[in-house]
Amino acid sequence: MRPVPGSWPAQGGALRIAYVALSARGGTTLYATGLASRVGRNAHVLYVGPEHLPGRERPEGVQYRSVRTGYTHAEVAWRTLRPDVYAEIAKAIKAFKPDLVHFPLSHPWNPLVALMLGSTPVVFTVHDPAPHTGAKWRHITEVTHQVMYRRASKIIALCQYSLGLLPQRFKSKAAVIPLPVFEHYRIAAASPKPLRPSAVLFGRLEPYKGLGIFCEAAAQLSAEGLDADFTIAGPGRLRDCLRGAPPAAVTVINRFLSEQEVSQLLADASVMVLPYTDATQSGVLAAAYAAGLPVVATTVGSLPEFVQDGVSGLLVPPNDPPALAAAMRRVLLDPALRDRLSSGADALARTVLSWDEVAGRHYDLYTELVGKSASHAMARKTA
Repeated sequence: MRPVPGSWPAQGGALRIAYVALSARGGTTLYATGLASRVGRNAHVLYVGPEHLPGRERPEGVQYRSVRTGYTHAEVAWRTLRPDVYAEIAKAIKAFKPDLVHFPLSHPWNPLVALMLGSTPVVFTVHDPAPHTGAKWRHITEVTHQVMYRRASKIIALCQYSLGLLPQRFKSKAAVIPLPVFEHYRIAAASPKPLRPSAVLFGRLEPYKGLGIFCEAAAQLSAEGLDADFTIAGPGRLRDCLRGAPPAAVTVINRFLSEQEVSQLLADASVMVLPYTDATQSGVLAAAYAAGLPVVATTVGSLPEFVQDGVSGLLVPPNDPPALAAAMRRVLLDPALRDRLSSGADALARTVLSWDEVAGRHYDLYTELVGKSASHAMARKTA
């Protein structure tokens, strides 16, 4: 039975869990560090992460083991050729004597480290079982995923949609635990929103995000005379996502935003727009819900699982700028609707998508897995 926060086992009898999360940017890292921080309140936790992960973004209250992974893709590729790097990571993990090791995000080094851990149970969280349109390094990721699927004692998918994408032979050892909201984007005492409503498309700019569809919808609404702001914000190659320049109606902030800038962007926005052409789970949705921000999203991937149409947001067909414009218009022009959807988003953020709920479900899974591992070891000894 799952312990509730504050009444989990005392440290003397707590599980020993090692997290291996070698990436340093993006929503997957926020997920990994957040999970380690929550579980670390009630378990002994070692977090193996990159040395260049800023201190303020590292998990709190846990043991941190830094690794020189390299900051650029070229540096990572160069260090990948050095087997001593993996041996060093595996040695540090073994010295910690974990009950299990969790790989909460994908990285090209995961398989080699996992294969060096002997019989220690391994948990692997797969964020994108099928690569997004235009995804880089997709062939490498597909190979590393296959290795991790085989090595893992348990696979965690973040949505039912992702579970369905797993190879059939691995589904029996998979569980679905959703991506929780990114609470650190929630401003405790936010100022009143600007009088002029605004629609935001935020996140890493990639082809599947539907930037062109957002721009067409924004241009249509602007031509109709709708008094609102439309913003695209995030890093990425804008020209790879748009054919031509964005319309004058759209403001573009094409760079990484600081955590404070993201929090303020969400606090000032009226609606988050996810016009994706394909998707699995969405870290952008997790950020929006944390800020109590309603969304307009397409019916692709797992978005219909977490966007309750008419409750926490509005759903529209993909690749349909007029339908997207109509939904954006509804939310931007109707304060009562925005308030109702905002309340729905906030309710999801504080219940099924809360960190307490998600961390507790992970703890359930860890406890069950460690118990089975101990039983199997005992059975082998007595056989």
